[in-house]
Amino acid sequence: MVSVIIPVYNVEKYLKQCVESVLHQTYKDLEIILVDDGSPDNSGALCDEYALADDRITVVHKKNGGLSDARNAGMAVAHGEYIFFLDSDDYIRKDTIELLLDRAKKENADIVFFSAHCFSDSWIPVSESMTVKYRYETDSGERVFVRRFENAEWFCSACLHFYRADYLKRENLHFVKGLLYEDFLFSGTAYLRPCRIAALKKQLYFYREKRTGSIMNKKPVKINFDSFLYIAKYFVSEKNKVPEGSVSQKGCEYLIRYCFNRCVMTYCDMERSERKKVKKAFSFIRRETYKLDHIDCSKLKLAIKFPNLWFIYYKGIRKHAKYLIDLIRA
Repeated sequence: MVSVIIPVYNVEKYLKQCVESVLHQTYKDLEIILVDDGSPDNSGALCDEYALADDRITVVHKKNGGLSDARNAGMAVAHGEYIFFLDSDDYIRKDTIELLLDRAKKENADIVFFSAHCFSDSWIPVSESMTVKYRYETDSGERVFVRRFENAEWFCSACLHFYRADYLKRENLHFVKGLLYEDFLFSGTAYLRPCRIAALKKQLYFYREKRTGSIMNKKPVKINFDSFLYIAKYFVSEKNKVPEGSVSQKGCEYLIRYCFNRCVMTYCDMERSERKKVKKAFSFIRRETYKLDHIDCSKLKLAIKFPNLWFIYYKGIRKHAKYLIDLIRA
């Protein structure tokens, strides 16, 4: 059996398309877990209606705790041999589960990753590509991660991975409640723990980008910066546990550099009042960046050495980009 975990919050408009894409899967031995995360709209009632119509559906009603908490609640009641995460404003191809399960069994894989088709409901062009273009042989998680990262196509979304449930339990993998960018920490950790990972290049997932009201589209504040810093500190700790010069160490360093880069970019995007709250954190970022000897950090070192100049440079680019978008829109 495969457990499909769908966190539900304020998605009344999209829920039907999402749930029915799972109900109509060619593979039928499914456990569909709808986690109503205290949704203020009619989403919770819709979940109950689906549960009455199909006995494969289980509904968990809980107080609002965020995406991480909702996914953890789904994992706590899941009985499937494999786990698949699906966001409630997205949907999947009708043969998604069948193809992923077949791949996982043939390759004896703990994780299978795949491609997604990105689309938008608004006039804003889709900016994010989630297509696996390179060929990846089934290998250890750390080796696959380094190759994917170096090919610039490591997509951290938990929804773009198919997990063996025993592997998640063995490594005690869960989502950190209250953390933004929780997928980055969850997926990064999953790849760097002892596991076997396989690829499936097919586009099986339909990802709705830039949905109105999404927290990812709001102006960044201190929690955005702190979340990336939390993830960076976690992988700094993990890096110190692995052998010097190992593939795992290189993987940790890639993740640390990425998080530090995002800290700087987030800092540049924040309002002045919010930037003042995180200035002290740059001393930690600066110190740890200079310890990353196995990868190129020249741009990052320049950014943390002269954050004010980087701020002016970055904001200048953003200003011109906004002007061009407004011009195209007009």
